[in-house]
Amino acid sequence: MATVPARPVDGALVVNIGEMLEVATRGYLRATPHRVLPCAPGGTRDSIGFFWSPRLDASLGTVPLPREYAEQAPGVSQSAQNVLYSRFGDNALKGWLRSHPEVAAAHHADLLAQPPVVLLTARQNLPPDAGTPDH
Repeated sequence: MATVPARPVDGALVVNIGEMLEVATRGYLRATPHRVLPCAPGGTRDSIGFFWSPRLDASLGTVPLPREYAEQAPGVSQSAQNVLYSRFGDNALKGWLRSHPEVAAAHHADLLAQPPVVLLTARQNLPPDAGTPDH
């Protein structure tokens, strides 16, 4: 995926849609892969990160959408590199392992050696089908 620069717009509010909102809207709203680069020397940026998260064992239902929006929802995007799950904790664990590979390798190598579904279900001693993506 190509990176597209997002130039600042005075007075704009930028909201990055998270994976759980993509799951809740059946893909009508897409999670936005993003990264923040440092400002140029002498430049500034006001940024406030806010992450609202439910309990790790919370499963997310779907948001009722008006019919015209629901008809446009393509479903949750899935890839082998980034499977999306309806249970928040499954996505959180996946993100933590991906964001902190050195810590994961040093302390949780057993989790990294397993396929994602097994990794997520074995971690919480759930039945084998409990970690499968819902879409």
